[in-house]
Amino acid sequence: MSTASVFRIVTETLQKTKVAAKWVPHQMSEEHKAVRKRVAEELLRRYEAEDEQLWNRIVAIYDTWIRDFEP
Repeated sequence: MSTASVFRIVTETLQKTKVAAKWVPHQMSEEHKAVRKRVAEELLRRYEAEDEQLWNRIVAIYDTWIRDFEP
């Protein structure tokens, strides 16, 4: 399947949008928003406490997962 076909299916058929370089469901529940906010706040607190040492322990894996969750 071509990249263009996948893009068309994801954007037109599944109505997904790309926000901040990450594919997210069209609408996030309030619970999901709260979880993402808590995680971001925790990472910010850890960065302020640990500085650059935090980044040295984070392992980044470039992988693509397409998940479909519609409440």
